[in-house]
Amino acid sequence: MFQVTNDVRFNAKSPGLGANPVPLIGKGSDHAFFSKIALPLGKGVSVGVLLSRETSQFNAAVAANPSQTIHYENEWRPSGGFGVAWQPSKKLLFGFRGLLNNDLERRTDLAGVTQGMAHTAEYRLGRLRFAMERGIGRSWRNPSRKAERSRRITHHCLSPQPWH
Repeated sequence: MFQVTNDVRFNAKSPGLGANPVPLIGKGSDHAFFSKIALPLGKGVSVGVLLSRETSQFNAAVAANPSQTIHYENEWRPSGGFGVAWQPSKKLLFGFRGLLNNDLERRTDLAGVTQGMAHTAEYRLGRLRFAMERGIGRSWRNPSRKAERSRRITHHCLSPQPWH
């Protein structure tokens, strides 16, 4: 997967740009590879794994002074997830999913380079009830996601370190 963005306008605070948020204009890109593998085990039960590798970068400049720049770079270290689903009938689906991410974040501005590891874990437990429409043949409507519940645990640790 490859994504690009241009002319993004936002306010940000960074040590090299001063103590207060400043308006920035920037552009960036993201490159990613995902591999999803699922296996039905029988009796409506399936298991799956997700492996991913991703890098992104974003360059921005202060709107009032384009010579003041900031560069963001993320490198997702081996990340992935797992899941289990059970569909006891055509109208019901139950599932559990866990996503585990580790990424190296770097910020470069006039004050130097700051980098650190960010670790996130997301767990979801959900149930879906499908509704069917009647007519010529049968088709599925979008499932209702009202019953889906999730919990996200995030830990970020950024500290000034030299670029290696």
